[in-house]
Amino acid sequence: LTGEVRRVEVDNFMKRLDSGDVVMITSLGYSSSGEVYNVPSESLAAEVAAALKASKLVYLTQGESLVDVRCEQPKPVQSLRLKQAEELLERWGVDRELYNYYEEDREEQLHNSDSVDGRSNVNNIIGGGESGEASTTGQPSAAVSAYMRLLARCVYALTGGVKRAHLVPTDRGALLKELFTRDGAGVLISRDMYEGIRAATPADLFAVMQIIRPLEQQGVLVARSEEQLLKDLSNCFVMVRDGAVLACGMLKRYSETHAEVSCLAVHPSYRRGGRGETLLAYLERRALLMGVTFVFVLSTRTMQWFEERGFNLVDPSSLPSTRDYNKSRGSKVYIKPLGTQRDVDAEELLWNIT
Repeated sequence: LTGEVRRVEVDNFMKRLDSGDVVMITSLGYSSSGEVYNVPSESLAAEVAAALKASKLVYLTQGESLVDVRCEQPKPVQSLRLKQAEELLERWGVDRELYNYYEEDREEQLHNSDSVDGRSNVNNIIGGGESGEASTTGQPSAAVSAYMRLLARCVYALTGGVKRAHLVPTDRGALLKELFTRDGAGVLISRDMYEGIRAATPADLFAVMQIIRPLEQQGVLVARSEEQLLKDLSNCFVMVRDGAVLACGMLKRYSETHAEVSCLAVHPSYRRGGRGETLLAYLERRALLMGVTFVFVLSTRTMQWFEERGFNLVDPSSLPSTRDYNKSRGSKVYIKPLGTQRDVDAEELLWNIT
């Protein structure tokens, strides 16, 4: 008989883990009446990981890869945000309530539903591994079905509190590469930590001024008039919670390769919560999407913070010619080379951004 997980004894797990034990979980479970049930190991892993609020959940695939076919030259996808993964599953036709429990008969029912066109598109973007290439006939291949099933488990775990999930092929050394290198070997799916960040509007002007004015008075930020700030507002992004602006930051492009991060500030009541790192990571992702390869900051007081986050001190002559430099202020210039979206993922993990 096939069963489902009713509860996870988190306290017992934590006691074992705190004592240094490695906990191995059997897929066999017992009902209150003494019947023995088998719980699919993939579903069991997702349930336990979510209950423990685990940092990572790792699944091994049959070697399939997720490919972005929107580019002129299709390329493997190295990372997905939770929302993107949910959209992919929606195209596949998987009901949210079935993310962690849909069986072969239910899967067959899904395959015969009205979402054939969406599944055909998904087939085209998942390349087969050892089991062969994905089908493009409108009928899902076994490889694609297995991959999407694991992706659904990952989304279930992430919505339950897991920070990151990995789909890793069974190639030699792939797991080590995935966990200990920036490029990885599979696909990293992570929760959307940028929820609440949006482009600033004129209605946010007063709140942004309240956050940056004390820093301007301390000489940390360059003083901006209200008129100048309103002019720059199109480059500004804010982090909002319950209608209140908690942090702000600007990203302004000065050349094809360089953009400036400026006016990065967090409200005093909300500091030490990783919001500065979160907003910086968001701006770096925006820069990557713009095709920018370097971001730079000018600062007189907060140098170490940026150095710890990958920025290097350079001579002001390294600035783009379109960026004026005020010698009287004596700001130091820090530049950071941007890698890939996966590099930003790795830094988020380093700073434990959630």
